[in-house]
Amino acid sequence: MYELLNRRLFLGRLAGGTLGAGLARGYSPALGQAAPKNVRVMTDVTVSLDDLSWLGMCHGPSDGFSYNEGQITVRYVAGERRILMIRWHQKDATATTTGSIVELRLPALARAADTSQAMTPTGREWSNWCWQPTGALLSALSNGWHIGGLWWDDTERVVWYTMWPYFSPTAVMPFLGATRLNDDGSVTKYGPWYYVSPNDLRFRKVCWYLVPIPARLQSVLGGRRLAVGANTMGASGGSPTNWGPGLTAIQLPGLTSADPVEPGVPLMDYSPGAGALTHPWFHCRREPDYFSYYDGGAIPGPRDGEGFWQASADLAFPAIWVSENTRSGLLLVGRRTSRETWYGLAAARNTFDAKGNFAGRLPVEPPDVMMLDQGSTGYHSNGWQSAAWSVSNEHLRQVATGARKASADGMRPVLLGAWNTRWPEIPKPIQVPYVQHEGFAYDVTAGQLLWAHGRSKVVGHSVLPTVHVFDVRT
Repeated sequence: MYELLNRRLFLGRLAGGTLGAGLARGYSPALGQAAPKNVRVMTDVTVSLDDLSWLGMCHGPSDGFSYNEGQITVRYVAGERRILMIRWHQKDATATTTGSIVELRLPALARAADTSQAMTPTGREWSNWCWQPTGALLSALSNGWHIGGLWWDDTERVVWYTMWPYFSPTAVMPFLGATRLNDDGSVTKYGPWYYVSPNDLRFRKVCWYLVPIPARLQSVLGGRRLAVGANTMGASGGSPTNWGPGLTAIQLPGLTSADPVEPGVPLMDYSPGAGALTHPWFHCRREPDYFSYYDGGAIPGPRDGEGFWQASADLAFPAIWVSENTRSGLLLVGRRTSRETWYGLAAARNTFDAKGNFAGRLPVEPPDVMMLDQGSTGYHSNGWQSAAWSVSNEHLRQVATGARKASADGMRPVLLGAWNTRWPEIPKPIQVPYVQHEGFAYDVTAGQLLWAHGRSKVVGHSVLPTVHVFDVRT
């Protein structure tokens, strides 16, 4: 029989120090914290925050980039590195523009957002570059849809992109497209492609972010070169999705093919029923240093010393996946909750009884200061922290060969600590805690990671993406 913490027991253990020394001291996003002591250490995981050396930042051009949400990729033209980013971020039934994809150069890097310089356009920009929904599907996507991630494929000379619906629980849409950016400013579009079939809701598991698979691991994955995924935020308003940082390796379709994309090889699968697990056990496991006011729903409370991924309040993106001589593994970057979690308004916790019925609101103490200016209903916490996790390449290989389960009882990312403690110069985005709209691009040629940090506050502008450059120790 599992043990479910009630709030009184949780606070008693918090005061008594039995939830771990880090939690007993009180988690504070402002002060930073060490990883909780109950993290399961895996010695074969080597990639970590220590392997990234932050070089500085710049920011996106102001015109049309205010609400870019982190989509970024890298390519080389005549030996020079070029950055591809998107103007605009959301398409909906009222949109008057299809947006564009712009080629940029990095300026000199700064150590603070206030002194950062804008990236420089090369003069090349491609409009009407991606797939657009029409007719009944456009109506079904009335809340909008987003471009998720970008990846420049030097083999095919195209940019691949993912797409996800915004709070459209019944809509089924393609999740993948590709575009050739021609030198004369025109484009050649390929796809779009559905996942498994045009009626399969499982596309919500793979529609948000993407990460290239290291060359050394492609053979064990049947030659697959790209992994795609989504968690709750990236498949808003619908199921099935991953209640955790799901990831699936896929075979990219032929550019002229109209067939749906194969199911692929699930590497981390936190969707309902994965591994024959029931609620809440299919959620990605995490530290139990929190109390939930909505235990029976999407933010289950701890059981038997295990915590569970807290819907979209916990958030992780695959930043870099390496398999080199001295460093290997998958690094995830995002945010995590602690203390108390709830569903409702930021300043008023919704509470529910044992049957899941609404039981009134409680004021938030201490205030959830990073979310108070966001009036919409959602998942909140009064203990936000930045976070990074690592996933072992050995474990990923075992999943690929069937020796380990991809579900929550087989794959658990290892918490490494708080990235904002390591790099306090990286600005917090406005309105949201630490991360929400992020993009990553690994420049193998330069050995550098580029992180597009969406909705950063930059002096003289409302919000712009800041781009952070890291040397990667491999």
